[in-house]
Amino acid sequence: MFISITDQCYRTVDLPQRPLRIVSLVPSQTELLVELGLEEHLVGITRFCEYQLG
Repeated sequence: MFISITDQCYRTVDLPQRPLRIVSLVPSQTELLVELGLEEHLVGITRFCEYQLG
């Protein structure tokens, strides 16, 4: 099953499956991901994030 994602510039990317790993480049989004219970999927964050991978 393929997943088709279109970004804000109307570029479409087809993925073979749902992404399992997340790299967060925005500290506020990292906090949101942790609050949503997705911290186990985080594999990369910026040095400005208060949350630490562990």
